[in-house]
Amino acid sequence: MPTYISLLKFTQKGVETIKDGPKRLDAARQSFKDAGAVAKLALTTGMMGNVRTHTMRAFGEAEYRKIVSSLP
Repeated sequence: MPTYISLLKFTQKGVETIKDGPKRLDAARQSFKDAGAVAKLALTTGMMGNVRTHTMRAFGEAEYRKIVSSLP
């Protein structure tokens, strides 16, 4: 299963409503379980307007070695 790393940065709205953060964290945990796709999760989270996301694919050592060994 692929591994992804996401950077989340608060928007102005997110900072202004930071006290709602614990409730949003609980909702995010449920979203992670329900999403089924990283892109869908990032877009859904962004739609709420509290954070901006930047998601990247991570590669483990075995995957890295396989990629590098396939280079011309």
